Amino acid sequence: MKHLLLAGLFLSGSLSLFAQINAKKLDDSVQKARTMDSKANFASILGALGSFAGKDGSNLTFQPTFYGIASLFNPDLKKSGNFRKEIFIRNSQLTLGLTPAATSLFKYDSLGAGYTYAIINNKKLTAKKYRELGSSEEYKTFQKVQDALAQYAGAHIGEPEAALALSLFNKGIGTSDLPTLPKELRSALNQATGAKDDADLLTKLGAWDTLWQNTISALSRAPLFTAGFNSIYDLVQHRWQEISLMPVNLTLYMRRSNPQSSSVTITGSYVFDVDTANKENLQRNLIKVNLGYDIIALMTKDKKKTVFEIKPGLMTSFVTKGKYLNEKTSTWNPSLTLRARLSDNFYLPVTLKYDTKDPQLFGFLAIQYSFN
Repeated sequence: MKHLLLAGLFLSGSLSLFAQINAKKLDDSVQKARTMDSKANFASILGALGSFAGKDGSNLTFQPTFYGIASLFNPDLKKSGNFRKEIFIRNSQLTLGLTPAATSLFKYDSLGAGYTYAIINNKKLTAKKYRELGSSEEYKTFQKVQDALAQYAGAHIGEPEAALALSLFNKGIGTSDLPTLPKELRSALNQATGAKDDADLLTKLGAWDTLWQNTISALSRAPLFTAGFNSIYDLVQHRWQEISLMPVNLTLYMRRSNPQSSSVTITGSYVFDVDTANKENLQRNLIKVNLGYDIIALMTKDKKKTVFEIKPGLMTSFVTKGKYLNEKTSTWNPSLTLRARLSDNFYLPVTLKYDTKDPQLFGFLAIQYSFN
């Protein structure tokens, strides 16, 4: 019986250790740690945005990744080995949009479609980094602690101490657990970790968790660079309303090691727009550049998720073809987006914009959904 228990503990330990450096589990943790603004730029599985009371009316946008769609039909893709291989579908995202008619929710004025590819999406560990994590001193110490707990449980079969060791084996040893540890177990842990006193033991026990959380934080704040296109088809006029080529959509964080780091977003697009004056299809061309600075104003107590974000922005537009009479060649419009987290998947963005061409302040409320 003693040997069976030990075997079970070691088997559980191996699975637990494997899970610690499991690609899919790591990515799930990274996606949850990403900022709300980052998820609005590129989804992990599925993103959705419903905008209401805006200047241009309401609209609904879906942003599924190829991986999100494929995994619905092939659950094996979620396995760690398969997940790491599917780079193309994880970095490919569709955009599908609907603009409901003012008269009915079941009638639509326009349809939108687009595609985005993440050229740089450094939110995954390389094989080299996985090996470095597995060979780190923090990980080796973690293994020694698990071994010590398994041996202690095996030496106390049928006693309360065995149940205690098994509990600590599965959940880890926290600050509140240390004072209640039996003297024999504390001595075994000190010997396994080389700790000199309780403070040193706590530091060594938490070293692996600290390294793990720092890895998640650094990946969630890694640069993101995407390129793609979007299009809008007018169902009322039966013509293309807009086609946008977006060769640049870049997000950079000031300090990757800081989970509360601010980020800068730069988006550039070339737009083929409808000429409303002459009613000609896609005869008006513009260059649009968006600059944004996302500030994390509030995080959860454990610093793992953002709660409230503030993003001032500036959009500039240059007309390269089809300029209207008395229209300025370039315009500059400031904006401010406030995002509040309602739950792990639902966010509430409120955007305020100032139109310098027709001076007025307008805004819209939205519901942002991000399925992790």
